[in-house]
Amino acid sequence: MENAAEWIFRGVAGALVAAFAALFMRVRTNEKDLAVANKALRRYEQTETDVTDLKMLTARIDERLKHLPTHGDLQRLHDRISANGTSTNDAKQEIAGMREEMKGLRTAVDRLHAAELQRTKT
Repeated sequence: MENAAEWIFRGVAGALVAAFAALFMRVRTNEKDLAVANKALRRYEQTETDVTDLKMLTARIDERLKHLPTHGDLQRLHDRISANGTSTNDAKQEIAGMREEMKGLRTAVDRLHAAELQRTKT
């Protein structure tokens, strides 16, 4: 009888050890699965943040584009220049002339500034 009781005890003990080992393995597997799921969730959250940032950037670009002249605006400007009896080439030449005059004024101002700095140092 003692032999049978010992045999039953060893069988139950072995079954408990196997059950605990299986449970431990299941918990470890769940922890690994949870870590993988958390990593995927962080990637998703980052992607969601990136998409939100892109939407905000697109909205800002669209807002700025509203203020740019349209093709119609440029056509009206061209028509106004042409209506004054000047061609666009004449307008370009006049603008180039004004640009050269502005360069000359800038040079003069720079020289005056340098002379004033020299005067105040002495």
